[in-house]
Amino acid sequence: NMSLTNKHIILLALFISLGEATIAFSSRDQTKFYIHSTVYVRVSNSLDDGAEFTIHCKSKNDDVGTHVIPAGQSYTLSFHPNFWGTTLFFCGITSPEGSVEFVLYDFIRDFMRCENECDWTVSNMGVSSNTPGGFYFLYGWPKP
Repeated sequence: NMSLTNKHIILLALFISLGEATIAFSSRDQTKFYIHSTVYVRVSNSLDDGAEFTIHCKSKNDDVGTHVIPAGQSYTLSFHPNFWGTTLFFCGITSPEGSVEFVLYDFIRDFMRCENECDWTVSNMGVSSNTPGGFYFLYGWPKP
């Protein structure tokens, strides 16, 4: 007969393991089970003339600070999506072209689009993301 303490340990272990999983639906309405591994979101500097940009990202619970990204370099944010599938990071980027705010990562939008590696590019056109699945987002610099 298991003691109350052992039952609590087993329930706690089960809860922790479920904290790393989410049930999601594919476009064919088939249920799929995903284990939340670490997500890496990279923002690369492709601005002309050796320009740098400043990026400041945060979520509801985490402010990851402000970072200056030199020409040809990139910034990578890594995290584990939450159990509820509501992970959302938004950023502000400032460059010589202007400033723009955008959604860097939204679990609902991105878990199938780029799975655990999402790439963004900062260029003279704006901030864009392109994936092999054909999804493309462009947040253009504001018009003067």
